[in-house]
Amino acid sequence: MKRALRFFLCAWLVGSAPNAFSGQAAGGKTYKLRDGDLWVSGRHKKSHRLTSAGKIKSFSISPTGKYAACQKVLKTVDEYSDDTDAGPAEVIGERDLCSILIVDLTTGKVVHELKISEKLPATFDSLGIVAWEGDRTLKFIRSDGRAADTFVYDVVDNKVDGYDDPESVGFTAK
Repeated sequence: MKRALRFFLCAWLVGSAPNAFSGQAAGGKTYKLRDGDLWVSGRHKKSHRLTSAGKIKSFSISPTGKYAACQKVLKTVDEYSDDTDAGPAEVIGERDLCSILIVDLTTGKVVHELKISEKLPATFDSLGIVAWEGDRTLKFIRSDGRAADTFVYDVVDNKVDGYDDPESVGFTAK
C-alpha cells in the first residue's frame, strides 16, 4: 500500500511539474527542455535546438504553436528570511532571477526578451510565465520572492498591459 501511494505521489508530482519534465505538442511537433535549451522534434525528423542560452528552466507554447515563452535564468541569488526583532535576516536558500524569451517558432528566432529594467533601483525581482491568453498575449508575473504582480504582454505589439513603452512599467523588451 505504501509503495503504491509513493508511486502515485511521484507520478502526480512529475505530471504537475513545469515543462522541464514534459513536452508540449503543437502543430505535429513536440517541444522539450534538454540541457537548459528548448528543442523541437517533428514526427519523423531528428530534434534540433531552438535556443542556445543554456539556462532555460521552463517554457510554454502559445495555443496555435506560433510562439514559445521561455523562462531564462539570469543569475541565482541567496534568499533571505525577513528581518525580525530577533536579529538580522539569514540566508534560507537560493532563488533564480529570470527573464522571459519570446521565440517565434516559425523562424526559430528569439524576437523579444522581457527582463527587469536596469533603470529601476537594485532589485531582486524575477519574471515568471503564467499562461498564454490567445496566440499573441502572454500573462506573466514579476516577483521579489514574497509578493507578485501579474502583467499581460502583447508579443506582436511589444506592449506590457497596454503601455507603448514596456520600460514605463519597469521592463525592457528587446
